[in-house]
Amino acid sequence: MGGSSWDLAVTTHPIGVVRQRQFPAEPPLTRRALNIRFGCMPARWGSFAIGLGLILAPLVLGYGSPGLVVHDVAMGLLVCVATLAAFEWPRARFALAIPALWLVAAGRTSGDAAAAAAELGAGGLLLALALVPSTRRTPHPAPPLAPPPGRAGARA
Repeated sequence: MGGSSWDLAVTTHPIGVVRQRQFPAEPPLTRRALNIRFGCMPARWGSFAIGLGLILAPLVLGYGSPGLVVHDVAMGLLVCVATLAAFEWPRARFALAIPALWLVAAGRTSGDAAAAAAELGAGGLLLALALVPSTRRTPHPAPPLAPPPGRAGARA
């Protein structure tokens, strides 16, 4: 369209009438857009990795009690689900402090050294990552600055 920031899209109505609609062209990707999109997501991915580590810890470290295996797998699943919620709702990251404190308390009272090390490490890291702020995954689109040329006041 010769330098215009608006592109035309043609759609067909079910009864065969063709309508034209105008959509704003995509803005160029800037450093600010990248920061909005991926601001502090490494902290959330780190929390998710801690949950996966808790799930795999009984296999790697060889826990002695089946109760400890079930506990760490359940806590790992809880951490993974809570982290996925924190991806969508940034304030949900504070809910990760609850399983983090639980893991620290369970690690301090655990009789198995391998389980205690995994729980204390995961709880401490998870508590630290819960304090790191996160951003929304996608920025809200900015409204167009001006109406498209030649369409001011027209109805669709």
